[in-house]
Amino acid sequence: MAAAVNVRALTWMRAGAAVLRRDEVAVPLATFVASRALLYGLLTALVGLLPNITRGKADFWFLMRRWDGDWYYRVAAEGYAWEGAQTQTTAGFFPLYPLLATILGWPFGDVRWGLLLAANLSFALFLFAFYSWAKTAAGNDAAARTITYAAAFPAAFVTAAFYSEATVLACAAATLLFMQRQRYGWAIAAAFFGTLTRLPALALLFPVALELLRLRRWRWLIASLAIIPLGPALFSAYLWTLSGDPLAYFSVQRTAWFHEFRWPWETLRMAVERMSWVTYSYTTAIGFLEAGAIVLFLLLLVGVWRRRPAGEFVYALAVIAMTLVQTVDPAKGTPTQSAPRYLMAALPCFLVLGIAGGNRLVDALVRWLFVGLQAAFLIYFFAGFWVV
Repeated sequence: MAAAVNVRALTWMRAGAAVLRRDEVAVPLATFVASRALLYGLLTALVGLLPNITRGKADFWFLMRRWDGDWYYRVAAEGYAWEGAQTQTTAGFFPLYPLLATILGWPFGDVRWGLLLAANLSFALFLFAFYSWAKTAAGNDAAARTITYAAAFPAAFVTAAFYSEATVLACAAATLLFMQRQRYGWAIAAAFFGTLTRLPALALLFPVALELLRLRRWRWLIASLAIIPLGPALFSAYLWTLSGDPLAYFSVQRTAWFHEFRWPWETLRMAVERMSWVTYSYTTAIGFLEAGAIVLFLLLLVGVWRRRPAGEFVYALAVIAMTLVQTVDPAKGTPTQSAPRYLMAALPCFLVLGIAGGNRLVDALVRWLFVGLQAAFLIYFFAGFWVV
């Protein structure tokens, strides 16, 4: 009996080792472990040394709740509240990420663990799905570089904090992967969950609908048009019952967070003017970094247009456009505020960069530049300065 158990255990161990040796598992897993070890290791080592402009207790959980992280914590811990459109409230944050956190945190009796697990499990899922999609699109080497660049991107450190970026990236990558494998129902579901995580995930409608239109899959096309936009619709309906305002999300974003609609070219003009106000200032420096991210993704968009299907190009274009139409009053901050982390959702741009990284000089430049900037961003962000 004992011998039979040992044989079965050995068989399972060998099977597990074989799975781990597969590049679809090994490469994303190694990228995930390396990125989390570096980020959390750095934070753990420096938690007592980081400057703290908010003068709060700078323990690990305090750092995780920086900026938007605190609002997601409030949603997960207390639910939604409405105190009027002029007051910053939890109504400005979509529900899927804090809902996942509430579920995952239940066994621990602490939503902070749920928020941490939801962010990291989402990021792991993102890397696995993104690698599989990129491998089919461009091969093993390009796929490995693609997810490495995505994990090292300067704004990617927020995927380790209480932010919803990892969840929306996972939904986006899953949508592209399922469409590539012609699993249309799963693709529509993944896109729907994306729109339940963040409003700009509506851009996922384009790669799904355009591909279904090209294939003349009319029933799936109608389903995608009906289901994917349901995320914002359901959240708006809930806020309507809470506030009496069917556009409560947009109202609080406009009046409490000073977000305004502008045409992309107007946003860019405002950003250039804002950077010239004070030449040597922290805000101006952040404006230049945001401008650099925008220029990078616009250049990569040209590569997406030349190399990738029309649906992926329109999706990347929509992500960039939706980033630029949402601006901030220059008197309150940079007009392109948070652009680097919003642009991360333009996944086909990372694929183009991964292909270009086949050149050793380009690969070394991207890796060192991204890692260096991410380290700087991380230190400033968790010290309490606004970065992304």
